[in-house]
Amino acid sequence: MLPSIPISYLYAYNSDFYSYTLDATVVIAITYFGTTLAAIVLPWRKPEIYRASPIAKYELAGIPLVTLSGVVFGGFLAFCIYKWFTDDAYGVNHSPSLRYMLVDLARINAEIPVE
Repeated sequence: MLPSIPISYLYAYNSDFYSYTLDATVVIAITYFGTTLAAIVLPWRKPEIYRASPIAKYELAGIPLVTLSGVVFGGFLAFCIYKWFTDDAYGVNHSPSLRYMLVDLARINAEIPVE
């Protein structure tokens, strides 16, 4: 909680600081992309976990529905991420913002315990 206080102050009272948060959406999308890839391969990588889940009973043409959904959503996310990085209209082509988000992401991942 303590690190959030100076960040909140900067966000509220520093007129330039908001630009460092422009890439927050793309960082979230990249995180979701990793989760989507995990959902796509789950039925083959960890079949015992998949078979114990409620979605295991749903298939389309013999392909697990979670895999099909993951492919569709992954394609959508890939398109969005591509547009965010290449089209200035979305406002995330701000390199200081990307660096700030990557440092933040690295710090968050360092706090996650290894299993």
